[in-house]
Amino acid sequence: LCLTAVAPRVGAQVLLGDQTIEPSVDSNAVGQAEAFQVTASLTGSVGSLTVYLDTTSAATTLYIGLYADNGGHPGALLTQGSSSTLNKAAWNTIQVPAANVVVGTRYWVAILGTAGGKPAFRDRISGSCSSEGSSQSNLQQLPASWTTGAQYTDCPLSAYGTASVAATPVLSVSPLSVSLTATVGGSDPLPFTLAVNNTGTGTLN
Repeated sequence: LCLTAVAPRVGAQVLLGDQTIEPSVDSNAVGQAEAFQVTASLTGSVGSLTVYLDTTSAATTLYIGLYADNGGHPGALLTQGSSSTLNKAAWNTIQVPAANVVVGTRYWVAILGTAGGKPAFRDRISGSCSSEGSSQSNLQQLPASWTTGAQYTDCPLSAYGTASVAATPVLSVSPLSVSLTATVGGSDPLPFTLAVNNTGTGTLN
């Protein structure tokens, strides 16, 4: 008896942002947020935001969020998430409450370090978009409505948003194979246990 269970995984789809590790190292003071322009390349629901942290980053808690555009500036906060498990010289993915985006529409990805030291990230000097700091310098999380401070031409930020992945059931069978032998006039084989479980996040019928 041979059993095989195969469950395809659906890769997360990038809806907006920059997946390139840009050449310029940038940073902000603790409590100072900075937002970077992005344009959605697909329509969908953003479920996570990923940012590249430079090897010099000293932040121990980081917030990342997505803002709607308001006349060329960040407007209302659409979603945000935070993490205190951060990796330097690596992409860091932070789950956020789902936020819908529309292809061709401008948004802003904002980051904020609230503990440890300055968050160091990557962007591009004099890029094709713009960025701006928050007027507040003592933030403990991203504000619900953005207030513009200093404006820059450092953009894009090495950060992107991916679509929420629908819950998917995963059929798991253990053991994956069982060998049964029988001989003429012999005895019945010993009983065995076959475990069939759903190890995914969706409902398995």
